Amino acid sequence: MQKGGLFSGTGATVLPRWRVFFALWPDDDTRARITVLADRLYQCLDGGGRRLRPQRYHLTLQFLGEHPEPCQPLLDAACRAATRMRVPPFELVLDRAGSFRNRAAVCWLGCSAMPTGLQALREALRLALARESLRVHKDRRFVPHLTLVRDASQPWPETALEEPLCWQVRGFSLMRSDMERQFAYGEVGKWTLG
Repeated sequence: MQKGGLFSGTGATVLPRWRVFFALWPDDDTRARITVLADRLYQCLDGGGRRLRPQRYHLTLQFLGEHPEPCQPLLDAACRAATRMRVPPFELVLDRAGSFRNRAAVCWLGCSAMPTGLQALREALRLALARESLRVHKDRRFVPHLTLVRDASQPWPETALEEPLCWQVRGFSLMRSDMERQFAYGEVGKWTLG
């Protein structure tokens, strides 16, 4: 939490409003296939909870923090970093379903092994952000996943999928979500891999 801003000198805490992150967004065909798979998983592994709408499906690459203001300098620097990157397209195989046990009780699709292309993209992004002097939030342990359900009452057991879903990753985006508008997503920039 940051202090200052409009209420400087009053000791008031300024709450964050914006979350900024880089993410992979599925194309329409991949999103449709994820939706079919999510429907099947929800029926088989039903743990209740709030299902995410398909247009919210994404895989977070790098979180850049929560901010009380629109943070244009951060967005500009992140866009410059992304523009300099050169990483080839790659295939992402979602072959597992499971849960995180935390406050949000998240159920997800994920990978049993970290794809080389995803590792390369994250490393290139980390280096490009460092060149822009952007502080990267340390991931305790990056677990590539695509959230399907939040606030589940029962966790999904980690399960290997009979038919893995193959996603041809051809680009990535810089996103900003507005916590005052139910985490509405806005795309700041989009880049093609290659």
